[in-house]
Amino acid sequence: MRIAVLASSSDGGKSWSPAKQVNSGIEPVQADENGPKVAFNKDNKAFVVWSIPGEKGDITRANIRFAMEDGKGGFTTAQTLNEVKDTGRFPIIETMPDGTFLVAWIDRRIDNPQPRQLYLMRLDAQGHALTKNYQVGEGLCECCKLGIAFADGGKTVYMVDREVDDNKIRNHVLRKSTDGGKTFAAPGEISNDGWQVSSCPHSGPSIGRDSRGQLHVSWFTQGRSESEAGIYYSVSKDGGKTFAPRTMVQGNTAPETLYNNLVVGDDDTVYLAWTNIDANNRAQIYMRTLAPDGRTWSPIQQVSHAKGNAGRPTLTLLKNRLHVAWPETDGEQSRVVLRSAALGK
Repeated sequence: MRIAVLASSSDGGKSWSPAKQVNSGIEPVQADENGPKVAFNKDNKAFVVWSIPGEKGDITRANIRFAMEDGKGGFTTAQTLNEVKDTGRFPIIETMPDGTFLVAWIDRRIDNPQPRQLYLMRLDAQGHALTKNYQVGEGLCECCKLGIAFADGGKTVYMVDREVDDNKIRNHVLRKSTDGGKTFAAPGEISNDGWQVSSCPHSGPSIGRDSRGQLHVSWFTQGRSESEAGIYYSVSKDGGKTFAPRTMVQGNTAPETLYNNLVVGDDDTVYLAWTNIDANNRAQIYMRTLAPDGRTWSPIQQVSHAKGNAGRPTLTLLKNRLHVAWPETDGEQSRVVLRSAALGK
């Protein structure tokens, strides 16, 4: 049985606090693409969401759990956010510019005609519900993470997700709200990759917004042929109305699903990390940067050197440093690894 734990560092990752258990009791916390997500309020208190299987152990009919730091060295008692039992999974939580929190997940409370919907709810800075669960989209791929970005002080909300059509074509879309996430316009396709696959790849997109208002998106697809498989990037310079033709960041070196994440720096540099297979057939973390001119990519750099396999990378920028973290597994052993670098180095 897994538990959710949280550790913190006040010196840029040189040392870490003891790990604290987030969930109230032992429960089967789901991992990988569906792993716990964290956001912080203005007082740096952690707000954590995660997913657990439903009452009958069904991972496709799960529940969204939430807890926050209680200011006493622990966490509040975990609560379930989805109002209809055994329906939600793959949650994400993000801090809105006004200090409240937006929680989103993939939901299955309605099975016909579209069995997977996008549901949201809002929490205040004390973790209290500001809204009930509400639906803003449908037709989502059932197991891919979501991405969120804000503009206009939170009045504009951008969301990206992978959709699946009746022919099992799985492309990514952008959803835009101009009323703080209450309602969203019809989704717009980011790229027509033509990837037809019967089951969900468990590899969702990533989105970031720069100081000029440009939207940067990365994702994985196997495309229409083996030569198209890889990590891709695109940009929208008109608020998500259109996206530039996709750019392959790195081709797939083996028939594996790859995972990606990006962040955008204050100077509008894009930092993109992903997994791929090395010469020893091990999953490793790689990254590239895109200069603010939108044209100049750095060489590909291998960041991890795992003896086993390195997993889904997460990036953050803090005090002029880039931090990249990922889980590694080696047989029955696992650990979380962090590497940091001064920006521009």
